[in-house]
Amino acid sequence: NFDNLTPNLGMHWYLFINTFSRFRVYFTMMCAGFLFVFPLPFRLRFEHYPMEMIIMLQLLRTIMNPEPTVQDMIMGLAMITLAPRSLARMNLASVISLMALPVPVVIYVIDYWLFLETGGGNANYMYFQGLAYNLFASVICINFISSSMRRDKSLRVTDKNEKLASQKELASEKNES
Repeated sequence: NFDNLTPNLGMHWYLFINTFSRFRVYFTMMCAGFLFVFPLPFRLRFEHYPMEMIIMLQLLRTIMNPEPTVQDMIMGLAMITLAPRSLARMNLASVISLMALPVPVVIYVIDYWLFLETGGGNANYMYFQGLAYNLFASVICINFISSSMRRDKSLRVTDKNEKLASQKELASEKNES
């Protein structure tokens, strides 16, 4: 629901308070429909890895949700452990992002209290905490997607080399006989 957004860890509330009313329907459709762009390309690229596809879509849903919660992110991070081969290929940037993820959440809670309870805060502070949270979550998500792609590519190259080697063996056996 994009009509009555209160400040949260997502980016939509800040976008919609700065949007002119005549563009509200357009941005509502764009924000709500953007997540539906990803399933088909993921299906084409990761057809042999359904668990990785589910994890990727959960992480993207966490980032693009109009009212995200920390539980969404925790569920996505817990699901990453179900793909240990892709997890092993993730680099240091995702570890740093994972360690930094609690910082904007804690500061957001303080800003939420200052802005909404006492009236002494600023919406921009809350926006920047949400931006930092989404940036760290995006780094983890993109890193997981790229590590899954590296895994898929290495397996495809290995399969291709094995097929070429077996074809060479068959050709050499035919030449010998």
